[in-house]
Amino acid sequence: MADVENQSFLRADDVDLNKVKHNAIVDLSDDGDRWEGDALNEQPFGWGVLYDKDNHMVYEGFRIGDSNTLYGRQYYADTPRIEYEGELFKGRRWGRGAHYDRDGGVLYDGEWINDNPIKKTLSISSGHGKDF
Repeated sequence: MADVENQSFLRADDVDLNKVKHNAIVDLSDDGDRWEGDALNEQPFGWGVLYDKDNHMVYEGFRIGDSNTLYGRQYYADTPRIEYEGELFKGRRWGRGAHYDRDGGVLYDGEWINDNPIKKTLSISSGHGKDF
């Protein structure tokens, strides 16, 4: 359970949140990928920012280990523009969120399941084989 507004975990199963280090820097690869934010046992655990080897912001939000989770913002690899902002589960778009194009225009804003937007349709028929 997390507080998005205050960017903090409220509760995590079997984890003593008092042991979480804030403002930590965790090297994630020999190439220079890194996490800046909350960490536990030298691994991302909480809110922070993920940078790639070229120092580009890739993700900002909640992360546990190598999985973006709960809520965050994913950025396009070659520009500091947001690609997706919303709820996540095990690194996938899951729940409420918005997908943006490179100019900041909304491509989809709504519910997601397993990285796919939920398409809602409504079909009305007379039930007698005739269309209205």
